[in-house]
Amino acid sequence: MEQAIKGRAYEEYQKLVNSQEKVSNQDFEVMIVDDIFDEKDIAYIYDIVNNTPEDKTKLQKWAGHRAWHVKLPEIEDKINKAVEKTSLAGKVRLVGDYSFARYDPAYGYECKLFPHCDMREEQRITFDIQVHADQEWGLVVEDKSYFLKDNQALVFAGTQQTHWREITKILPGNKIDMIFCHLEYIDPVPLDKDQDMILSERTRFLSEFYNLESNEELYKD
Repeated sequence: MEQAIKGRAYEEYQKLVNSQEKVSNQDFEVMIVDDIFDEKDIAYIYDIVNNTPEDKTKLQKWAGHRAWHVKLPEIEDKINKAVEKTSLAGKVRLVGDYSFARYDPAYGYECKLFPHCDMREEQRITFDIQVHADQEWGLVVEDKSYFLKDNQALVFAGTQQTHWREITKILPGNKIDMIFCHLEYIDPVPLDKDQDMILSERTRFLSEFYNLESNEELYKD
């Protein structure tokens, strides 16, 4: 499928962005990385997930997904090797706060994600891996849509670029399994001094345009 498809708000959004002070790394080149895991890795991931008691997971009602904050040490090296295939090689490394997440309408809540930027102390790169999906669901970065296949990762500047999910109804019986990873710069890169105010204006514009509820408090650890 064609990637980086501009959304309906793109032109107006660019006018807003161009009227503001530039945020460092806002022009980060979004990438898709292939073949993160092999079959043994996938089996290992699901063995951990399927054998984790439900009370050790957390249902995120606002997003319609359940999160497993589990350690997957046997695949951490595979993720780092996948990062080394990109232009980020030697610049970033995996942070230990990754998680497995399953979007599933059977949880009783709408599967959705509203425009936001990740809230961290320093700049980070997001490395979102689609483990398996029964249905296509566009990931949007800076109002451009990207569509992952299983065992692919979308890479973008999560603390500096506004991102969300397309408004899509996940059909009953369908699930979307992801591993959300964050990469930190080996030489730490600070956030811009006034970026919160600038990025909040951007996320608010997009949330209102697409009629998606925006509540950044939900993204605080």
